[in-house]
Parts: sequence; C-alpha cells; structure tokens
Amino acid sequence: MVIDSEAGSDWVLSALQGLKTIHALFSIYSKQVSEATGLSVPQVLCLQAIREREPDEVTGAQIAVRIGMSHASVSRLLVELEGSRWVARKQGATDRRKYVLRLTANGRKKLEKLPSILKVRQGGRLTTLSEQEQAELTAHLDQVLALLRVSPEAADRLLGA
Repeated sequence: MVIDSEAGSDWVLSALQGLKTIHALFSIYSKQVSEATGLSVPQVLCLQAIREREPDEVTGAQIAVRIGMSHASVSRLLVELEGSRWVARKQGATDRRKYVLRLTANGRKKLEKLPSILKVRQGGRLTTLSEQEQAELTAHLDQVLALLRVSPEAADRLLGA
C-alpha cells in the first residue's frame, strides 16, 4: 500500500501531536502520583512488582523486565527504596552472585496505603475499560513503541528515570 505524501504527512503530524499530548498528560499524572503517594511512578511500579512475586524470590533484572525499564534504572530505584527502608536486599540462597528483593514491613504498609495508581488520575477512567479493551490498548501501545523502536534504556532517558 502506498500512501500519498500529503496524506502521509497529515497522519504523521497528527500522530506526533497525539504523542506530545500523551507525554504532557503523563507528566501531570506523574506529578499527581508523586504528590498523592510521596513516590515516583517508577518507584510505585517497583514496589508493586516485588509484591506480585511474593513469596517467590525476585531480582532487580526480573523487575526491570516486568516494568519495562532498564536494569540500571531499576537498580537506582531500588537503592532509593532500600534507603527508605521499603525494600530489603539479600544474597540469593542458591546463587550468591544474585541479590533477591523483598518488601519490608514498612514497604508493605506503604503499598497498602497507596491508592490504586490508576485511580489517582481522573477518577480512574482507565479502570472502567473491559479486560478486552485493556488488552487492546496495551497491544496498540506496544505496537507504537515497536514502530518507534524505543528500547527500555531509551525510554528511561526520555522519561528521566
């Protein structure tokens, strides 16, 4: 299929404007999450990813894959969370080269007190989507990222994580 150059540029301009709007709204959303929780969105995602894996052991690399960030960025976040005593690290029992993570009692309490990250913004409109709509939206966002060829490391740089 060939797209004529004028129609193609209109589509590209519209898509870029949409992405710019999404970026601006995400910045506002991130600020709201931070004000409501005292944590950044990536910090909340790290805590939630650790809780999801309990009682199994989880590593920083596994969290990086789960939340779609680079291992280096997740390592920095985990240092912050450990400094706040919300996360504890210890050497793995079977592989002493790996460090496994767990929520501390304070980390568990912090997560229990957090409002759902989706409900902080606009009364939780995203939570009103059906499971199918959520899956479709996620698939479309993944498709956009693939088309833009954005690696987790590049996304981290762009988002300042």
